[in-house]
Amino acid sequence: MFPASQPLLEVQGLCKTYTQGRWWQRQFQVNALENVNLILKVGGTLALVGESGSGKTTLAMCLVGLEEPDSGDIRFQGMSLLDPRRKERAAVHAEMQLIFQASAGALSPRMSAAEIIEEPLRIRGLCGRKERGERVLEAMEQVGLPTSWKNRRPHQMSGGQRQRLAIARALALRPKLLLLDEALTGLDLSIQGQITNLLLDLQTRHGLSYLYISHNLELVAHIADEIAVIHQGRIVEQANPYELFSHPRHPRSQALIASVTASRSALAAHGGT
Repeated sequence: MFPASQPLLEVQGLCKTYTQGRWWQRQFQVNALENVNLILKVGGTLALVGESGSGKTTLAMCLVGLEEPDSGDIRFQGMSLLDPRRKERAAVHAEMQLIFQASAGALSPRMSAAEIIEEPLRIRGLCGRKERGERVLEAMEQVGLPTSWKNRRPHQMSGGQRQRLAIARALALRPKLLLLDEALTGLDLSIQGQITNLLLDLQTRHGLSYLYISHNLELVAHIADEIAVIHQGRIVEQANPYELFSHPRHPRSQALIASVTASRSALAAHGGT
């Protein structure tokens, strides 16, 4: 078992650029990520917040191997994920599962809940048919979906239930880290609360680590041990929620906190409705 005192995930000097512009036009480089450094401890929760286009999703895609960074390193349990000589990269990436905001909406309407959860196990050739079936039922129970729903299609479920199904699909691989990219956005506040409580319970029971990626500073402040603020591809500040709200140092952090305060004031002015 990996020592709890050690970092689970380390991001060191990560850089990623994109070329924009058509071939017949003037092309230019955009720095999506610039010298990003992050550390997530075993069993910890790190939130990454920033406005749209700040580099949050690009970082998540690099972490799970869907994008290749230009430079820097990503270490998971001490192992570099960018070392081309590593044959274990695919197996390690299975321990890092990414859940998007649109994950629930992207579930195949032609597949049952059981088939959706089982699919990543089949793709990776993990375990036999009987064990896959057991993992499916186990994952459904873990996220609070009745196992009697195993033959239901996604359209027969609510938005919150589909998001639970997306989480169950990730849990079937028994990951150590979940990356939640705006995974709570678009859900009703009550459903957000239910999914948040579910994730906290799963973390306690299974020792999961979380990287919450969001533009909603107020939401993640209640669940994160540390918050990193990203702006134009750079981490401009990182602190625990109390320190960040009490003494924000960077103008971008100050602006995010000011927007939270303004939202609270507007809500109070309208009687909390």
